[in-house]
Parts: sequence; C-alpha cells; structure tokens
Amino acid sequence: MADVVVRDEHWRFLEVGCSLGAGGGDELSDIDAGVGYDGIAASGLYDAARAFAVQVGVPVDLVVHRMDGWSEDVCRVAAEYDDGLQLDLVFMPAARRTGLPDRSFSVVDKDQRLTVAVTPLLRSPPSIEVAHEWAMLGWWAIATADKYVRRRSLFEAVHAIDEARTHALRLWAAGRKVPYAAFGLTSLLDFPPFELPDDLVATYAVPDDVDLVAAANRATAALLDAASVLASAALGVDVGSPLAPIVRSRLRSVVPSGAAARQPSPCTGPQEPRPWRARRE
Repeated sequence: MADVVVRDEHWRFLEVGCSLGAGGGDELSDIDAGVGYDGIAASGLYDAARAFAVQVGVPVDLVVHRMDGWSEDVCRVAAEYDDGLQLDLVFMPAARRTGLPDRSFSVVDKDQRLTVAVTPLLRSPPSIEVAHEWAMLGWWAIATADKYVRRRSLFEAVHAIDEARTHALRLWAAGRKVPYAAFGLTSLLDFPPFELPDDLVATYAVPDDVDLVAAANRATAALLDAASVLASAALGVDVGSPLAPIVRSRLRSVVPSGAAARQPSPCTGPQEPRPWRARRE
C-alpha cells in the first residue's frame, strides 16, 4: 500500500490503526487503514478506491461503499485477498486530517499532516445524554427480548439480548473509565484493566430452550443494572432509565415452560409453521 501511495500524487497519506496501529496485531489481524487524497472528485472516488485496492493485490472480492452518515467525499473499501488478508480501508480528503489519532501510526505522510497527535472525540467519556441513551435502549431491548420469550420466538429473543448486552457493556466501559466506551466489549478487552464483568457468560444462551433464554435475559438485566450504577458514579450523574423498574417487574413474572407456542407477529400476521423452527411441547 505504501508503494501505491508514494507513486500517485493523488494519495497524500497512509495511516494504520486499530490492533496493528496499537501494536497488538498478529498474523490473523486485518489491516485497518486510512488514505488521504487530493484532486479526486467525489463522483470518481469509488473508482479510485477500487483501483487502489486492486493495485495492492488481486482481491477475491471487494465492496466500495459509504457507512450511514458519511459524506459523499468519504468511502470505505472492504476487500479480502486469496491469502486471507482482510483490508478495511477508509478514503478521505487529506485536508480533513489535522493529526494522527492515538493507536495509529503513519506509513506515508507527504504533507506532514500526521505529525501532531490528536484525540478523537470517541476516546473521551460519553456525554450524559449518550450514556442515558445506552441505558434506555438497553432496557428497551430487554423488554423486547421478554416479549419474544413469551411468544417462544427464541431466535428473536436472543438477538434482542445481544443488543441489550452491547449497550450494557458500553456503560460498563464508561463506568470503568475505559477509552472508547462506545465500542463496549472491544474496548474492555483492549484497554486496562482488561477485565470483563463477572458472570458475563450468563448473558449468553442458545435459542433452543425457553428457560435458558429467559435466564440469559434476566442476567443481562442484572448486568445493565450494575453497569448503569457504575457509569453513573463515573460520570457524576444518574444515567439510569425510569424504564428499568417496569421491565424488571415483567421479568419477575414467571413464564411457564408449557405456555403456548409463538404467536403471530403483529408486523407480519399469521404465518404457516416453519419446519426449521424448534418448538417446545
């Protein structure tokens, strides 16, 4: 990649971040990198990004796209090569970069834009509004999971529990004053004290037993409770949700194991039985 950037004056810098940038990568790590460009119109950026990825090697497959909320002068290449290398490459106007974020290193810097260290906003503790959003959406997801448990739609219940756990781990990271709390589990594993909540495993369940899925949902609620308390102490204000006691009371209502099978979805209406959906008699 460095050779591609050096040869073409449209490409102004190349930086590497994430695990490789932090010095914690291994032979299985993908390459998370950023390329700054100049003199490329937004209408031609996709073609230029695709050509860049092909010059690096012969990809098995690749996609050029924009993430939600990105401007038209920024795009991402996700490519995988036949040796298993995964390339996650973001292209941006070079003038937009005012320094080098932490956990990144400069490979090519033609205009000396990466000589100054900068602190990304995401590294800082979340705002009170964002932390409350995580708490509220966590309880929302737990309530959703409870509905799916009662309907015996266990795959959907586990999916909702996953969402609730994601928000709880963000709050846990904020409570432990871990950088980049928005990345939740990843940041807890990447930054000191490198600790996960006790009994985190209890929040996971295979979607083939209603009692185990219900127990995982209750464990996730307990985690969200503890994480909200921890984050509130760290941020100096209560970030919990008034939804919490209401949802907790629903979880205390025991759902008999022999209750009726899944009810029709209010969104899709009655459905024919699906042969792949396990049902408990």
